[in-house]
Amino acid sequence: MHYPSNLLSGILNMSEGRLYDLAVSADNAYHRFPIRKRSGKLRWIDSPNALLKTCQRGLLEKLLYQLPVNAAAHGFVPGRSILTNAACHVGQAWVIVFDLKDFFPSVTRAQVDEGIRTIPRLAEVDYDVLGRLLTKKGVLPQGAPTSPYMANLVFKSADNALGCLADDAGLRYTRYADDLTFSGPYVPAKFFVAVREVVCSHGFRLNDRKTRRMGRHTRQTVTGLVVNERVQLPRPLRRWLRVVRHDVSRRGIGKVQLDFPELTRERLEGYLALTRMVECRPIDGCGTRHK
Repeated sequence: MHYPSNLLSGILNMSEGRLYDLAVSADNAYHRFPIRKRSGKLRWIDSPNALLKTCQRGLLEKLLYQLPVNAAAHGFVPGRSILTNAACHVGQAWVIVFDLKDFFPSVTRAQVDEGIRTIPRLAEVDYDVLGRLLTKKGVLPQGAPTSPYMANLVFKSADNALGCLADDAGLRYTRYADDLTFSGPYVPAKFFVAVREVVCSHGFRLNDRKTRRMGRHTRQTVTGLVVNERVQLPRPLRRWLRVVRHDVSRRGIGKVQLDFPELTRERLEGYLALTRMVECRPIDGCGTRHK
């Protein structure tokens, strides 16, 4: 490995030597810890140290965001959100949701190298430096700020193929991170098989246990939001938030936390921000193009 170019070090505002040292030692610059998922299983997070995280954020903002992702991608894309993702599937007879298994760890260093090759003006050694900074031991680390958008870039060709599959079937298609959502007036025969074939052909796998097929007369949810008639929070969550908001205004969050120990101030603010986003920013239609 050689020192990066002045261009790359200038973009990141780091000396060539410091950037070289960081890239060489990047695999060892993570703190690994588990978080418990709703299912009770553990998900392992690789959190970069402060210097590597700062560098990765610079890469995300100054380089990766310059590379376009497929229009169907709504996760971790500026200007898009779970709301824009869900809005594409409002009022449909059928909503089908698939889940990609081990999404980030399935993205390899070779796929990352191919994805960043479209960044212009960099020297050959810069691509090697970038590959080291964006991956950990040959895959995307779950916990790096660059991993979600880099995964979007790698999955772009799969998004193209799944979008074409949806168009041929008269369906809409969007993706939020590892959640694939299709909706439309009917579900064609062998559609599930076709989706699996596309996903597998691009080096990914489906989590069959999380596949959901939701008809009009059931509660249709996309990235946690109900889409039967309009985008809204699930009714149990709306009711719970009304109770919590009333209690907080009357007793204060400190006393409310005695009843709901898991409710931190940050989590409550997050729920309230989500409520405002859903209620105050109505979105009609989708406008998604699969190019």
